[in-house]
Amino acid sequence: AAALPACRDVHGEARPAARAVKVIQPRPAGRPSGTRYAVTIQPAQQILLSFKSGGYVDEVLQRRGADGRLRAVQAGDIVPAGARLARVRESDYRERYNQATASLSELEAAQTKAERDRERARALFAAEALTKPDLDAAEAAHDANIARLASARAQIQLADIALHDTALSTPTAGIILDRKIEVGSLVGSGTP
Repeated sequence: AAALPACRDVHGEARPAARAVKVIQPRPAGRPSGTRYAVTIQPAQQILLSFKSGGYVDEVLQRRGADGRLRAVQAGDIVPAGARLARVRESDYRERYNQATASLSELEAAQTKAERDRERARALFAAEALTKPDLDAAEAAHDANIARLASARAQIQLADIALHDTALSTPTAGIILDRKIEVGSLVGSGTP
């Protein structure tokens, strides 16, 4: 047991064992039988996929290579329908969504105040304690706030769509013909 620690240090090189080889005389290759044709194979359908949302590529679909290690999907790989091929960093788009949601909350609070101001203005106008232009101003502020609320809701929908468009997915099952991006690449809208 005391001799085992001393065996850890290796001095010198281990030579690989010699491999047997077969030597043959070179000779001309025979003519192939049959007729030869030059052909080009075209797919029945070819879809060029591109990003709708731009940014830095955060993820590319991984597959196991012949050596068992993970590698990025490449030409010749088969992918199922709906597979997420790549994803753009979504933190920027998530922040835009959060900003639009916060803006909507702020406008909803302003809408509550505008409704109360309008009701007060109507009561004061009915009691002849407020002029018609002041009542019209309260009504206009209320109506303008309703329009701002509709705009904020539309901004949330657009931000949500952009957030979902950070992922590039396959519409159908198929075979990858080419991949033009790597993790860390900066892509713009429309980059294949």
